[in-house]
Amino acid sequence: MNNFSTALFCSDPLHCPHPPIGGDDALVFDRCFDCPDFWRNVRDLAQGTEEGTVPSLATALLYAQHRLEELNYRLEVNDREFEFLRDVGIFLQGSVGRDEVIVMALTAITAGKGYGLNRAVLLLVDEAREQLNGYLAVGPRTAAEGWQIWNEIAERDESLEEMARRFLAEKLTAEQARFRDLLDGLSIPLNRHDHLFVSTLESRQSVHISQPWNEPGLDPRQVELLGTSELVLVPLLSGDRRIGILLADNIVTRAPISENDLHRLETFALPVSYAIERAALYERLRQELSKLTEAHQRLSAQQEVIVRMEKLALIGEMSADIAHRIRNPLTIIGGYARRLLKGELSTEQRQGIEVILRQSELIGETTSHLLAETDSQHPPHDRWNLGKTITAALLLHAAKMKVRGITCSFEPPENEVIALFDLKKVSYCLKIIIDRCIGALPEGGALKIELSRGEAEISVSFSFGGKTILDDEEGEAGKSQPRDIELALVMRMLKQQGGQIVREERPDGGATYTVILPDNKENNHG
Repeated sequence: MNNFSTALFCSDPLHCPHPPIGGDDALVFDRCFDCPDFWRNVRDLAQGTEEGTVPSLATALLYAQHRLEELNYRLEVNDREFEFLRDVGIFLQGSVGRDEVIVMALTAITAGKGYGLNRAVLLLVDEAREQLNGYLAVGPRTAAEGWQIWNEIAERDESLEEMARRFLAEKLTAEQARFRDLLDGLSIPLNRHDHLFVSTLESRQSVHISQPWNEPGLDPRQVELLGTSELVLVPLLSGDRRIGILLADNIVTRAPISENDLHRLETFALPVSYAIERAALYERLRQELSKLTEAHQRLSAQQEVIVRMEKLALIGEMSADIAHRIRNPLTIIGGYARRLLKGELSTEQRQGIEVILRQSELIGETTSHLLAETDSQHPPHDRWNLGKTITAALLLHAAKMKVRGITCSFEPPENEVIALFDLKKVSYCLKIIIDRCIGALPEGGALKIELSRGEAEISVSFSFGGKTILDDEEGEAGKSQPRDIELALVMRMLKQQGGQIVREERPDGGATYTVILPDNKENNHG
């Protein structure tokens, strides 16, 4: 039996390149499956005319070899597909750009290293406009164009990622323009429930169309634009969200699309859908972050301006106070000096008094220049934080309220009230009004200040229980007290700002005084 086996399956067993291991002739049989001479002998036996066990066994072996080759081929295809899916999956996981994801997906469908279909078209859902729009098509439009593209790909011998990145950098805009008529012609409203594209999305099931011209759900113009005899449609879904539809065909080779091809596309559509959805969410997040960053920068810049202007306003107020304190003594000194110069003086005395007069005038001029320079360093009319302006005015009266045991409640609104007004004038008005309210309150009284913004105006209300602050108070000889002059000036300044002060009696005997300022929204960016 051993001699028969060796002679049957190996033409030269003594010089066989696959020697037996351990002297077992059966191992020679196993090893000779890879020997060309072995299979030549098997074919000769299978083609022989003799009947018997040996020819039948040879035929069976040839059939087994054929099946083995088929299985090896399928295994190689599966290995390539697994490697392809792994590479594409890694790429999609690392991509956050929508165009990058889409180009990679369509390249993978049409490339020979991927699914190898001739053409792929992507339609994306526009939820805002309730439209299904053609976005991108990849592949040839004619046979000549197809062979040119495939020869170019063969010459370059690029990986899928390299092909996708080159397409994205060099061809995306041109391809969208080249297929513009097709993309526009395939776009439809989502309310066309009788259309094949919309029904595919709603059913969430893939469709294999063998004769598009007989499909009632496709418009004749769309069938003409597609120009193909076979078509597959795969819906792209992410949970309950509709992403779009993927169309694929073999417009050039006219090779049939198998059910296996459709199943592979369905498997591929799942990660592509999630990747497109993630890219869209990332883009939306990036836009919102950009808006928030811009708003934050704008608010920071406004805050810096407000702080700077408030400091300058405080400097201006201090400068005005210092100038007032300096001018009064200087006026007195100058007056006495001029009075002395009218009397009889020695030359030395006159010269000394003239020096005093000149120096006092010089100090007065310097003070005036300093005050004018301070006033010029901040705009009289700009956007200011009214809540902070009120707080600053209250701080000026904190000591007086503490001595008299008066409490004041003021909570600035959560949303800052930025309004257009003259900071110096409004600050002066608020300071005078608060001073008058404190003067009208008994010891231990309470003052409540509220700031609110309406549709066209801003209100600052002062509520307290006590005597009025607006009635004129007559002094000696019927002359108005200085405070009345201040209130008249307050009303005049408010009127210049386009505002007013309104009084409302309270049931408990007190009153509420409300300062109303216009809210210029065109100039208000707060």
